Amino acid sequence: MCKIQYTAEEQLLRNYDQSADVESIDVRQPVMKAIADKYGDNHVHAEVVPKDTEGHSTIMTRLDKKEAGDTRRRPVYLRRIIAYSTALLVALSIGATYYVHTAKLSQSTPIEYRLKEYEPIEDPGTSFSIKLEEIKPEKASDEQIAQAVKQNEKYQQAKQWVEKQLLPGERAFFLVGQDLEKNAKTGMAVQPLYFDGYSAFSARQTELNAPALPEPRYIPSGYAFTEGQILPETSIISALADSTGTAPGEQAANGAEAYQRLIEEMATMKATELGGNYKLVWKRLPKAGTESVKVTYTSDSPDEQKITIQATYYAQKTMASFNTWGIQKVDNVTVNGKEFIYMRAAPQSGQNYAQQLLWLDPIHDTYYTLSDTKGSPLSQEQMIKIAVSMTGIE
Repeated sequence: MCKIQYTAEEQLLRNYDQSADVESIDVRQPVMKAIADKYGDNHVHAEVVPKDTEGHSTIMTRLDKKEAGDTRRRPVYLRRIIAYSTALLVALSIGATYYVHTAKLSQSTPIEYRLKEYEPIEDPGTSFSIKLEEIKPEKASDEQIAQAVKQNEKYQQAKQWVEKQLLPGERAFFLVGQDLEKNAKTGMAVQPLYFDGYSAFSARQTELNAPALPEPRYIPSGYAFTEGQILPETSIISALADSTGTAPGEQAANGAEAYQRLIEEMATMKATELGGNYKLVWKRLPKAGTESVKVTYTSDSPDEQKITIQATYYAQKTMASFNTWGIQKVDNVTVNGKEFIYMRAAPQSGQNYAQQLLWLDPIHDTYYTLSDTKGSPLSQEQMIKIAVSMTGIE
């Protein structure tokens, strides 16, 4: 830069610097070496700028990119496409991550819950309640016990025989005993609709207006869906009640009367011999609505442990009672204001589960049971977490 290109103040300072009799220091080579060490020799090179017209070294050195660097630079439009694509991918990945997080609960996500002393849980709108009561087996002689065991065996035989006669979704009423007119045992047999895939089960569940059974957002590792069932109404009183122009109380009375008449009529029907002087008579009932649905998850362990969840309508019912005989522990569990009943069976009890949870959904007039199987490795917290994952609470 020529002298005439400096302002008066810059020229004055320049003259002071030059008059200090201090030798100028050329820092170009050390600087260029540092740049080369960091970025490599192939990226930049220095073009030596000659001394100015007064013979003084300039401070600045111009750095230029090599032409080869320009040939590797992407066009502007391509850089913009890449930038927009990257931003879109980031947004999609964030959205997908959020969906997975909200749809499923992590295996490691803890559940905060509070235990308290047992008390029944009730739907305040309908007064329907879930209650526990202990029903101890009556003391009996060896002969009475043997007779009861035999009767139960024949009852199960009769039920299984009738079920085989039914088509999916059908139900039947039956009597079994040695004397059908006096000491017959009554029962209901149903043939559920079976599904081996959850999507088909869920679609049919909606189509039939079956009880709502949300897919759990948490299932312990190693368990997978293996079966879904949709079961028809099993109450014989409801099946026989004449609902035309009668109040609910009158319907129940009508149903009870019809029930007694049906038993009397069926006792005179031609019976099927079951052996041991036991007889069976049965009658297919008209098709009815769906009462409950059930899903089963099975573990990949050799003993194939199971988790069973059942949803049952409680409309026109007053109570669901569960026997606590053989139950080791009973508590009420509260999670964010939602109430559950938790039961743990004694190892040697006659119950077919190790743990069971019960709860209500007043919005859909439905109550739920969640059970594992004997010898289950699941913890209390895991069972509670499954139940919570179905209720929508966090």
